[in-house]
Amino acid sequence: MNEKRKIALSKVVAGLMASDSIADVNPENVASALVKVETEAYKTDYPDITFQDILPVVNYNDPTATSFAYYYVTEAGKAQLANPDGKIAWVDSFIGMKQAPLHDGNTGYKYTLKDLQRVSKLGGSLDSLKAETAVQASLQLAQDIAFYGDEKRGIVGFYNNPDVASVSPIGGTAWSTKTPKEILADINHLFSTAFETTKEVEFKVGSKTNRLLLPTAKYSYIATTPLNDNSDKTILDFIVNSSVFLSDKSQVKSSAQMPTDTMRIYQFDKRKVSFQWGHMIDFKAPQPDDLGMKVPADFSIGGTTLKKPLSCWDMEGI
Repeated sequence: MNEKRKIALSKVVAGLMASDSIADVNPENVASALVKVETEAYKTDYPDITFQDILPVVNYNDPTATSFAYYYVTEAGKAQLANPDGKIAWVDSFIGMKQAPLHDGNTGYKYTLKDLQRVSKLGGSLDSLKAETAVQASLQLAQDIAFYGDEKRGIVGFYNNPDVASVSPIGGTAWSTKTPKEILADINHLFSTAFETTKEVEFKVGSKTNRLLLPTAKYSYIATTPLNDNSDKTILDFIVNSSVFLSDKSQVKSSAQMPTDTMRIYQFDKRKVSFQWGHMIDFKAPQPDDLGMKVPADFSIGGTTLKKPLSCWDMEGI
């Protein structure tokens, strides 16, 4: 793939050499440098981007797509033991489809004539920071839309979705005034309410898809505060070991974007909630830009879909 990209870029750069603005540029050297820059940008870890750890992500990887569809199924009827009359208990199902648009986005980066001439003469590398910044810009926009949506385009985010169910804390007081057992009671109350309301369909006991999402300050508090003066275990250890709905600390997440007095439970299952990419950032052919060259890029975003509202619950006032 990189070799094909290099050949394609060489041809483009060679064509651009007709412009006085980028004369004396070796197409093959520039193409090699651009391929290296793009490869590094794609592979770079961007620690400020967290939505991919919090939400399941679906990437259709289709630059031509303008919308995406998702389905939901409701089943009616039950199976039965065979009757002497031979009648069969037929199960009926209803398949519904919802369609949502994919929204195009763009960004890009530039190199000056001096950058290109230096690479041409020395066969060195271009600074990858510009391409990395373009990738991060696309991911940051995706994260903002994943969490908060885009009102102008009618996209609802994960944190401002009006269809999320909610319950109140037990006792109605903040965690700062509660004991570890009372904090555990709040968490179990949230999970068990969702479990019982959905007739044990959502948040099954011991399910690896169960998630508890906390504001950063609340997560830090339970993750660093000892259970008591004589314990080497934290409140978080106690919660994970004591709640039947959690089995591992990796199921407890923190988010700086979460409202500071709210915790959320949901299921890390793309059939229930997910963020949609039409396609992730794709660097295009270079273009002349005054005394230099610019590399545009595009992507498309669908946003976050909550396919089963009762698979996501909030508790405010913690």
